[in-house]
Parts: sequence; structure tokens; C-alpha cells
Amino acid sequence: MHEVCASETRSLKNCKVDHHELKEAPFQGIIICSQTSNLENFFKYESRCFFPREGIDEDPATGSSCAILGPYISNRINSSQFTIFQASKRGGLLYVEVLTDKV
Repeated sequence: MHEVCASETRSLKNCKVDHHELKEAPFQGIIICSQTSNLENFFKYESRCFFPREGIDEDPATGSSCAILGPYISNRINSSQFTIFQASKRGGLLYVEVLTDKV
């Protein structure tokens, strides 16, 4: 699985993925995340997840992606508790707590 960080939320929302090409890639899927710039939001990051090799073009709300994103974000914002909004068409709000041995 690959993780990509977009420089701004607008890039994340406008991102278009070639599912056919990604299906042929030598990795399981891709997670894209971005720190939110909207101060009215009570979430810190937004993400989108694509796994076409697994039959999921875009996952609407992936709790398992937090196991990968959690430690990364926790280190960046110096906090073990935060929220991530999955910016898929359906959307989903994920509450994350990073512990010493699990997310």
C-alpha cells in the first residue's frame, strides 16, 4: 500500500484516479491524505482510499487506513487523539486514538 500526502485539501477532493492503471500497480492500494485548512472543521485531516485490486475503486470510509495514517498524523500534530474525514462521495468521520502498541 502506498500513502501520498496532498499539499491542500482542494487537491485531495479534486484528485482523479485511473482505477484500471492502479489495478495493475505492484501494490495493494493507495491512501491520499491532507491536513484540512478549514478552521471551522473539527477534524484535522482528510483522506481518500483506493483499492481497485481488491475490487474497491474508492473505499467510502476506511477505518483500517487509520492504522497507517494514525501514527504519521499523531507525530505531525503532536497529539494521540484526532479525527479524520474520509472525503469519498459518501464520506465518513473517523475518530482515531494512537496508543503505544495499537491504533
